[in-house]
Amino acid sequence: LKVDFASVLGVGKRPEGLLITLFVNWLVKPFSMALLGWLFFKHLFLPFIGAPLADQYTAGVIILAAAPCTAMVFVWSYLTDGDPAYTLVQVSVNDLIMLVAFAPIVTLLVSGVSALTVPFSVLLYAVILFIVIPLAAGSLTRAWLVRAQGLEWFERKFLPALHPISILALLTTLVIVFAFQADNLTGRFFHVILIAIPILIQVYFNSWLVYGLMRWFNVSHNVAAPGALIGASNFFELAVATAIALFGAGSGAALATVVGVLVEVPVMLSVCSFCNRTRHWFSAGAADGKVARMSKKVLFVCVHNSARSQMAEALLNRMCGDVFEAESAGLEPGKLNPLAVEVMREIGVDINGKQTRGVSEVIESGQRFDYVITVCDESSAEQCPIFSGGGERVHWNFPDPAKFTGSRDERLEQTRAVREAIEAKIEKFCPSGCRAVA
Repeated sequence: LKVDFASVLGVGKRPEGLLITLFVNWLVKPFSMALLGWLFFKHLFLPFIGAPLADQYTAGVIILAAAPCTAMVFVWSYLTDGDPAYTLVQVSVNDLIMLVAFAPIVTLLVSGVSALTVPFSVLLYAVILFIVIPLAAGSLTRAWLVRAQGLEWFERKFLPALHPISILALLTTLVIVFAFQADNLTGRFFHVILIAIPILIQVYFNSWLVYGLMRWFNVSHNVAAPGALIGASNFFELAVATAIALFGAGSGAALATVVGVLVEVPVMLSVCSFCNRTRHWFSAGAADGKVARMSKKVLFVCVHNSARSQMAEALLNRMCGDVFEAESAGLEPGKLNPLAVEVMREIGVDINGKQTRGVSEVIESGQRFDYVITVCDESSAEQCPIFSGGGERVHWNFPDPAKFTGSRDERLEQTRAVREAIEAKIEKFCPSGCRAVA
């Protein structure tokens, strides 16, 4: 239900983090796991486990690695202060790719590094049962509830009420998984340890690879940390179910996927701890010496997006562009106010080429904002819709330059006063260390 595919539309503004995550998830992770499985199970551990189990364990870890995590990622993102909106985008895109890539990758790699035959039709059934149906049901339910009750009710009432139920369902799933594999886990304890070794290597390798690439490309920490965790964790429900469907509940492949579940939580917590302890790497900059931005997104809203919100956007980006990334929109977009253009030009800021846009356009783009600041009167502010993502709502009341009367010079002076009032608000809003207005 949290997955909102409309959010994918807004990823174009910050594509680096998503592209790095997808690169590791789909072009590195399954293939590196296949290599590690082949090396450890087919060679190093072969004298201890035998050829038949070597093939089974190799198949199990490949299935595990080919299914990126889609649920627990939100927990890991929260523990590392990740950007929830961007994490949502990463999960949504992974889900879409998994629809078409999971079955071919598993078939190719399992058949390539083991003597096992993988029925492609069984993999397709697994994809339909564990990806297509849940995603479709969640998407349709989300759309229906938002249309019926509104986005604010859905995000602030329904999702919090559903949260404990989802946690209980997850715990129940884990209990069932471990119960079905109890004999395997206890009867092959030495094998469990052997299986855990390549899984641990793969998890730490991929998480560090994502984290390092994020730092190299100056991606902010609140995107890099969740990306590292997405690159390392797995969709264990899909993996376990697929292994059981292909090879049976008592198979070595099923045991390998369950071992992945067993080690995932403590390993992910250690990766979270590492990411939190190295947060300063990103604020200090990356390889090219530039400061990595951890900007918070702000949307200014007024009635017509013609003066107040345009000035506020330009001023915040100028005064505190290292901390905030500001945009603006209007409830009923009109034409840019020439008086606003003139008073901004007085302080060296040119907004003459700016286009006005409506809040509906912003909503359709799928963007998320940390702050939505209304800069109109209170009655107009109440008409501003609730934006997805749980951003904080703030209201600053400024008079509308479009309603000023008198001579041109008098209206210009009144507009100048609005600009100065916005500047004063932004100076209080910005944390210390922001650039001052020249």
